[in-house]
Amino acid sequence: DRRLAPAIARRRPDDDRSADGVESALGLLADGRWATNVPLIVGGQSCESCAAAEALAGPPRANMSAAAFRRALDTYFNGSLLSVDDVAARYAERAAADGFWRTLARIMSDSGHACSARLHARALAATTSADVWTYEFSKPSDGLPGAVHGSDEAWLFDDGEGDAPLAVAMASYWTGLAVSATPNEVLARKTTDGAPRWPSFVSDGRVQIP
Repeated sequence: DRRLAPAIARRRPDDDRSADGVESALGLLADGRWATNVPLIVGGQSCESCAAAEALAGPPRANMSAAAFRRALDTYFNGSLLSVDDVAARYAERAAADGFWRTLARIMSDSGHACSARLHARALAATTSADVWTYEFSKPSDGLPGAVHGSDEAWLFDDGEGDAPLAVAMASYWTGLAVSATPNEVLARKTTDGAPRWPSFVSDGRVQIP
């Protein structure tokens, strides 16, 4: 995941975690230079870049060819420090299991969002005394095989989309964090249809709300 994260993918001579002379947030966190120990929620969606993959390579489909997959990778990683051959090799098992379109979406999601989110959570957990909670929002977006970037906001801020238990649970977690520095405090005092207690992130494991 370190090689895919955009927060550390671009380099300058005196700091390989920075881009264009600006210190990256990840670099500051990893070096323990985060100023305050504030508890945080870090997360994303199950198919962050599904919409971007659709724009690049057409709609989701099971019969995307290997050649089309490779062309899409060449376009997406054009100018990157990453080797397209290496990326394709690392995702070969997923491509065999899930098909080329889903694998393209997964690669774009990992490189654009998921790996950076996990690295930031890991750095926070390792270098601050505050707890960190991670999540993956998986309610599918219309016509796509997963939840796209930002699709959790409609439920977190409850704009009337209609999934009341999910909206209540999410609002309770976030409100609990703001009120008492843990997402589980308000949850205990609300009816949320069995929403689980949320354990904090473990840097060497995968503890999150799926």
